[in-house]
Amino acid sequence: MLTLVFALLAGISSAYICIASEYPGWTWVGMFVLLGIAAFAAILILYVGFLAVCTLWVNPKKPQDEISPFYHFLLTQSTGLLVHLCGVRVKTEGFENIPKDRPFLLVGNHRSNFDPIIALWTLRQYKLTFVSKPENLQMPLVGKILYKCGFLAIDREDDRRAVTAILAAAAQIQNGICSVGIYPEGTRNREGTGLLPFKNGSFKIAQRTGAPVVVAAIEGTQNIHRHAPLPTHVRFSIAGVIEQPEGRRCGTQELSQQAQQMLCHTLHTLGIENPGKA
Repeated sequence: MLTLVFALLAGISSAYICIASEYPGWTWVGMFVLLGIAAFAAILILYVGFLAVCTLWVNPKKPQDEISPFYHFLLTQSTGLLVHLCGVRVKTEGFENIPKDRPFLLVGNHRSNFDPIIALWTLRQYKLTFVSKPENLQMPLVGKILYKCGFLAIDREDDRRAVTAILAAAAQIQNGICSVGIYPEGTRNREGTGLLPFKNGSFKIAQRTGAPVVVAAIEGTQNIHRHAPLPTHVRFSIAGVIEQPEGRRCGTQELSQQAQQMLCHTLHTLGIENPGKA
């Protein structure tokens, strides 16, 4: 890690010498600019090194019974750093409707890989995890941090493993460990309009626990990778909260239809053409 920092400084010094020889009048300006870039890059390299050290003793095969406050802090701060570095400007709406006294199931439309990053950052006051594809938990550094934060891998190609992940997520809510997020569409909607068909099994988490379903609509994240680091405006709106009647558990199809109706209405207000039909 220190080798990378020294190599960076050597490269910056060489660039400075070249600029100074070609443009003598810009010597001081160039020096401050290059030093600023070097300092910023060095801090990023050291930060990644710090994350690497923090994950050395994480064993992904060991059962995770609770969310680590330390790794949750690392995750939320890292997502915040990424949001700001990419120039994302998030406008939130309806957050006052989110239950504060009990865990919930968060569901929403899925436009980009940035969707859960935006959710984790804006909802950082809550203990929120996600049911995610296995590849995310296998990423270097990030995967181990996600594991310590209670993330669960779901293999949609294997029904038995998928059910196991859903039951584990339900247990997290049932035991008051955390709230859980999942995207019922199952994959990103790359078409840009409407909603992909919902997988009703996602709502089994709420059906088994009786937890409220927080329905969230997001728009604009599909543009981040094209605009970064220039500003990208994202709207993250709570479309509504589905409260299950006391003494009665709603069916997965009923919950799915209600969530789709809320999402279609909110996406339409966000300016999405043809948001789909529930």
